[in-house]
Order: sequence, then C-alpha cells, then structure tokens
Amino acid sequence: MASNQTQCEMCCNENAVGYCKTCGNIGETCVEIHKTGRAFKIHILNMYEKDGCNPRRILCDIIQKMCTHHPTERTALFCKTHETLICGRCLQSDHVSSCGGYDVDMCKDATHINCDPANDTTEALYIIRDIAGDIKQMKEEIDQRIETNNTNVVKGNKELDSLEIKLKGKVKDSKRGFSQETCTTNDFNLDANSMGSASQEMQMTRNELIEASIKAKLDAEKAEITRKELCDKLKHVKHDLETSEKTRQELCYELKLVKQDLENSEKTRKQQCDELKQELDTSEKRRNTFEKELLQAKLVIEQSEKTRQKLCDELERVKKDLDNSEKERAVVTAQLSPLKENIKWTQPTGTVDVEISQGIFGYINLIFTFPDGIQTTHHPSPGKPYKGGRFTGHLCTDSDGELLCRMLKAAFKKGLMFNFGKEGKVVLDGVTLYNRPLYDFKEWKTYDAYTQTLKAQLSAKGITEANIDQTEDLFETLNVNGSCLFDAAPSS
Repeated sequence: MASNQTQCEMCCNENAVGYCKTCGNIGETCVEIHKTGRAFKIHILNMYEKDGCNPRRILCDIIQKMCTHHPTERTALFCKTHETLICGRCLQSDHVSSCGGYDVDMCKDATHINCDPANDTTEALYIIRDIAGDIKQMKEEIDQRIETNNTNVVKGNKELDSLEIKLKGKVKDSKRGFSQETCTTNDFNLDANSMGSASQEMQMTRNELIEASIKAKLDAEKAEITRKELCDKLKHVKHDLETSEKTRQELCYELKLVKQDLENSEKTRKQQCDELKQELDTSEKRRNTFEKELLQAKLVIEQSEKTRQKLCDELERVKKDLDNSEKERAVVTAQLSPLKENIKWTQPTGTVDVEISQGIFGYINLIFTFPDGIQTTHHPSPGKPYKGGRFTGHLCTDSDGELLCRMLKAAFKKGLMFNFGKEGKVVLDGVTLYNRPLYDFKEWKTYDAYTQTLKAQLSAKGITEANIDQTEDLFETLNVNGSCLFDAAPSS
C-alpha cells in the first residue's frame, strides 16, 4: 500500500494536493501555476479530498494482480473500506456484506492495461508474414532462372548450328574460287607454250629453205644446164627468200606481241596470286576467329550443361518433396473423408476479430463479420443469396473470460455458432453473445448468469474446457470457410 503523502511530480518539493491528467500529481504551488499560466489552460485539474486521500495512490497493473483470497482469479475491483483489491468471486462471498458494497468501485483511476504481450505477438506475426513472402519470392526467382537457362541453352544450340553451316559454306566457296583461279592460270600458260612451239617451227622452215638454196646452187654449178634456167630458178629463189623474209618479220612481230601478252599475263597472274593469297590469309584469320568463337561457345555450353544438371537435381528434389506432400495430403484426405460424412456444416463464411478494448476499462471484444453472399451446396437453400451481418460480444479479461473466448473461437471454427434464418439472414444458432457494458456494477449479476448460460450452451454443442486448445493466441483475426473443408475431402 502506497503512502497517503504523495509528492508533486513537477517540482518534487511539496506534497500533492491535486491531480492533472497531463502532468500527474501536483502541489499547491504548481496548482497556482496551472490556474494562472496560459500553457496550462487546457489541462484538466482535479483536487484531492480534504482529508488528504489520494485515489491515484494505488498504481498497479490490475490485469496482472492476483486476488489474495482466490489465487486463481485476477483482481478487477477495489474496496475503499478495506483499501484492497478484490476479484469477482469476492463480490459473491461475505466481503460485500462486511463493507456494505457501497465502497467497492471498478478501479477507474488505477487501471493500467499492459498491451506489451499483444504488441509482441502482432510484431511476431508481421515478421512471420514477411519471411513467408521472402520464401515465395525466392521460389519464383529460382523458377524464372530455370526457365531462362533452358531458353539460353536452346538459343545457344541454334546459334552454334547456324554458325557451323555458315563456316562450312565460306570454306567451300574459298576452295571453289581458288580452283577456278588455278585453272585460268594454267590455260594462259598452255596458250603461251603453244605460241613458242609455232615460232620454233617457222625457224626450222627458214633453215630448210636456205639449205635448199645452197643445194640448188651446187646443182646449177654441177649441172650447168643452161644459164636461163638457173636465172629463172634464182629469181624464184630470191622471190621465195623475200617472201620468207617478210614472213619472218611478220612472225617476229607476232612473236613480240605474244611476248608482251605473256608479260601482261604474268603480271596479271602475279596480281591474281597476290589477291588470292590475301583472300586466303583473310579466310585463315576468319577461320581462326570462328574457331575461337566456337571454343567459347563450347565452354558456354558446358557451363550451361553443368547448370542444367544442377537445376535438374534440384528439380528432382522438389519432385520428391511434392510426392511426399501428395502422400501426406492423401493421408489427411483419408482422415477427413469420414469426418465429412458425419459433419453437417451450415455456417456461412465469416471472420472473427478478437481484440481488447481501448480505454480505462479493458475488456475482450469478439466481432463476428459475415459478408453478403450466395448459399452453396452445404447450406439449406443452395443458389439463393443471403444477407450478412455483424455480431459483437464482450467478455471480461479474467481467466473465465479468456476461457469463454477460446470456447467461442472453437465453436466458430467448427461452424456451430451461426446459421441461416427464415428470411435468408445470418443468425446465431443456439449461442448468445453479451453486448451490455461491463463497467456497470449493476450488470455484474447479469454477466455472471450469462457466463453460466454460455458454458451450458457450448457444452451442448460439444465445446468444453477439456477439448479446446488453451495455449493458442487469444487476440487474433480468424477467417473460417466451411466449403474449403468439404472441397479438401473426396466425395463419397
């Protein structure tokens, strides 16, 4: 129990005589400052009672405080007569008769609700959701990389085939051009050789004529037939010699032309050989370049093949995981199949939000929300539309309230809380929700009777304290879709 003498939280030099909702406990000097200072005009100031009693001297977290008379119950009330915290069960005992019940309030000024556990749970849920998103994104990137690698391998094979065809065509064209140039050069050489043979034959004819002339002179001298015949023959010989000389000069001129043609042909042949050699050098350089590119392409293909093999191994592991998942799904389906035959699900798809109210008096809020929709084959009137709704229930934050909250969540998960009314509206099915204010003392007896009634209603539906999970998170948002449960099991 704290002392009645509380110090001023502003100057720490005086005892507190009042309380400011912004500044806390304040003394007389600070009260005068609040009354005269412009900055404090919007502050709400409450003066303590004349006997010095400070209703805010008890500063504790009543949600975490346990009752001294009932250790399993949390304190939610404050008795001014005995100056102690009590629980709801104390109100039903002799405590009320001993103090008259007039000095018991709801600890309006002493309530401090600890929201740290709920905040930690919410933060953990956000972290789990981010991790799940990262895992999904990594899987999508792996699938995209597998598809890209397969596309690159196919494209590389096509480019290699095209490059090989072009290389073979260029080598074939180079060989054909070289063969044509070689044949042309050989033809020129053959023509030149034939012209040289003709000039040799002409030279031989001239020598034969000279020998015949000498032989004729010798015959003329020896025969001495007649001078006229020899003169005639001599004239004929001279004429033949002149003709031969002219023929020789013409042949010399033609031989000179042939030599010039041969020289020109030799120059042309050398030029063509040089050009052909340059083309061969260029082709050799291109061939070397193509070989290097082909080698690089082979290396790329080998690396792609290794990558493809790794991806194939990874894909094989994924297939095995999928097979194992399929086997587990088959086992679960076999387990759900008999349940489907025994469960009659009529509750529409909806959401429940479990949260703690904001304010001085904290209590548990259960908000059930059902959107408008169309009834399915598991509902009373398949194909017809139905009207959704919003249902709200309040529970205390003590152990009984948390237990009833988990029991209601279990009934909602099993589809036992709501059904369709005659007009196609969503209505409660054998379960009631308490939506009256919990901070009014007059409503406590009504709330206590409601808790007993709710336990009986849930027990009639098979929901008891023994068959629910009491370790699950209390405050969460839960979506329940009954049609998904039936779709997961095979039809009988």
